[in-house]
Amino acid sequence: NTALRIVLGAFRRCKTALLHTEAYVPPLHLWLNGRIMLFHARIAKSGIQALIQGACYNIQMASCRTSNLRLRLPLTPMSTPSFERHIWAFNRLGGSFEDWEGKVRRMLHKDWANHWANHYPLLPPSTQRAEQRETRAALHRTVVGVNGPPTPRVLQLHSALQKAESTMLIHIRTGCIGLKKFLYTCRVPDIDSPMCDCRGGEKTAEHVVMLCPKETH
Repeated sequence: NTALRIVLGAFRRCKTALLHTEAYVPPLHLWLNGRIMLFHARIAKSGIQALIQGACYNIQMASCRTSNLRLRLPLTPMSTPSFERHIWAFNRLGGSFEDWEGKVRRMLHKDWANHWANHYPLLPPSTQRAEQRETRAALHRTVVGVNGPPTPRVLQLHSALQKAESTMLIHIRTGCIGLKKFLYTCRVPDIDSPMCDCRGGEKTAEHVVMLCPKETH
């Protein structure tokens, strides 16, 4: 998380979930799961996994002979952490390693969306009127929301920007910016109110750009 904040130029008070979605970088544990699935799919397709399983079988047989135990065929595979991860990856990919790169990408995005929905849910549908939900859905199809689920479209917002401009955009979109609303939330000294000087609302980036009469010129 520290590295992500440094790269994006975000404040410490900015939520980690927002940093992940703004950079379109999945949480580390989900990214590592994807790398594990890619690794086991690669060694299965290349034939290395068959060699590993054959070596494990030979070790089992040698161990039985050394301990003077009677062989009871067929022997069960050795329950090693690597073998268990291989079975886990095989099952996660639907019992097949065909088109494994595409499957891993889709699985990673699905897991990330589920992780977001479980930990950072939006307003429950029951609290929104039907027309509000439809308006929000239409807006989401054309505009990259701030508190919405992860989407690769967010990268298009930064494609033509310099580093300083991209950092400023992240500050504006996340609300973690040096304006009175954020500074008041952080309990900065001498900031005794989140209200704008125009007294028309809290001083946020949205208020300054779109609503504040002092900034209309």
